Amino acid sequence: MLQHDSAHAQAAAPAGHHKDLLNVMVQYSLIAGLVVSVLFMVIGAILLQFHPVADATHAIFGRQLFTGLLTFSPLSFLSLGIILLMLTPAFRVAVAGIGYLLERDMLFAAVSLGVFAILVTSVLIGAT
Repeated sequence: MLQHDSAHAQAAAPAGHHKDLLNVMVQYSLIAGLVVSVLFMVIGAILLQFHPVADATHAIFGRQLFTGLLTFSPLSFLSLGIILLMLTPAFRVAVAGIGYLLERDMLFAAVSLGVFAILVTSVLIGAT
C-alpha cells in the first residue's frame, strides 16, 4: 500500500517540478558562492584597514593561503574570496550535473560532468 501511495504522489506531481527544483538548486549554489566569496573579501578589506600591507600586488595560494587565514592575513582573505568567486560557476556546473543524475537525465548529466571535468583539469594545469 505504501508503494502505491508514493507512486501515486509522484504521478500527481507537476511535470515541471523536477526542473524547477533543479533551477532553484542552481540558483542557490550561485547565491551561496557569491555570498561566501564577498564575505571573505569584506573580512579581508576590514583586516587590511588594521594591518596595511606594503606589497598587495600578488595573490596567495596553497599552504601560504591557509597559513595566512589562520593568522588573519588580509591578503589571504582577499585571495580566498577571489578564488571562491572564480570557482562559483564550476560549482554551479557540478550542482547541475548532480541534479541531472538525480533526475536520471543521463545525457545532460554526462555533458555537465564533462564540462566540470574540463574546468577542473584547466585549473589543475594552470596551477602547475
